[in-house]
This record gives sequence, structure tokens and C-alpha cells, in this order.
Amino acid sequence: MYLEYCEFGDLNRLIAKYRTKGHYFPEPFIWETFHHLAVALQALAQGPIPRWPNTPEHPDNELKTYWIHRDIKPENVFLAAGESFEKDSVPAYPRAKLGDFGGCKPTGEKVESNPWHMKGTGTEGYKPP
Repeated sequence: MYLEYCEFGDLNRLIAKYRTKGHYFPEPFIWETFHHLAVALQALAQGPIPRWPNTPEHPDNELKTYWIHRDIKPENVFLAAGESFEKDSVPAYPRAKLGDFGGCKPTGEKVESNPWHMKGTGTEGYKPP
């Protein structure tokens, strides 16, 4: 398991801070966060992450695993120091990291019930229709 310290907390906490002060996020920050989350979702959706080493007994095309997060919400988007912090460039926005993969499930092309068996999971208010 790989864990990274995200010194800026989660997106939900940052949203709450901005709301209490009556401020809005800068548009470049929104686009930067969107980009980081899109890259994370692309890695989950397009995979492939081999389950075990490619061997003649287990050809690569049978080992591809794709993942469904099932609980994307501001509380599961963590904010870490981005490259702009290390390079002292401006503007310096935190790097969004998708986390909390506890409800994440593997799926694949050969799963008969894909993706219908995933229906009904996640946090109320953030579930897809």
C-alpha cells in the first residue's frame, strides 16, 4: 500500500473555508484540480493493472483489471504540495489526489454483470443517477 501525506487536507475542508469567508475558488485552481482528478480516473478506467506477472499460462489480455472507485466526493479528494510548490513558481496550487479506495472494486470486460452489480454504492448525495 502506498500512502502520501497531503498537508492541505481534503477538498471538503477547503470548500468550507472558502464558504465561511464568502470567497470563490480561483478558476485556474478549479481547472488544475479537474485535470488531476481526470488523470486519476483515467488510470482507474483505462488501466490496465496486471494482477500477476505476464506468463505463458496467463496471457496479458486475461490479466487486465479496471477499477471503479464508487465514492468520489470532496472528502475523498486530498490536497498535497504540487510541483509548483517545489519550483517556487506562481501560481502555486495544491495537487489534487484521489483517495479512499476502500469501496473500490475491480471490474473487467469479462464480468457478466459489469457495471450493474456496482449500482447503489457510494455516499448519499454523490451517487450517480
